[in-house]
Amino acid sequence: GDNVMTVAATLAGHQASSQTITVTRTESQAEREAAQRAREEAQHRHEAAEQEQKQHYMESAQDVSYAQLNKNPEEYVGKTVKYHGQILQIQEEGGEGGVMLLSVTEVTEGFWDDNVWVNYDFHVKAAAKDLVTVYGEVTGQKSYKTQIGGETYVPEIKAKYVVE
Repeated sequence: GDNVMTVAATLAGHQASSQTITVTRTESQAEREAAQRAREEAQHRHEAAEQEQKQHYMESAQDVSYAQLNKNPEEYVGKTVKYHGQILQIQEEGGEGGVMLLSVTEVTEGFWDDNVWVNYDFHVKAAAKDLVTVYGEVTGQKSYKTQIGGETYVPEIKAKYVVE
């Protein structure tokens, strides 16, 4: 890039003088290629670290039966859990996250029950009736209005990852 330098000369009893010069250094093709390789390597290291972090998080998730979680969700608040199930309902706001009601117990082939409320802060491609695995932290219990006007309570999870 541009390098600007100013040289000033002064001597008592004489008029001061200065000169500004600009020296421009351009990168060679080899330097540009080396910089691009360095950026790509840094990106690769970053992605590998994220993948390793994700893998560690998923491996640390506990298998807690729905019956135990539903019985006392407060006991599991802050614990990392994993649930696989079928999406009963899902709503997103502009790809910036959303909520889903995940049925986690397959009663008979294709019929799922036992719902968990899942909050997430990212886009999920899956839609209602799709199968997903959710990894996240238990936040407690959630109440919501049912379609017939009643109120129900289900365990609530803040998802860190949703594997589709």
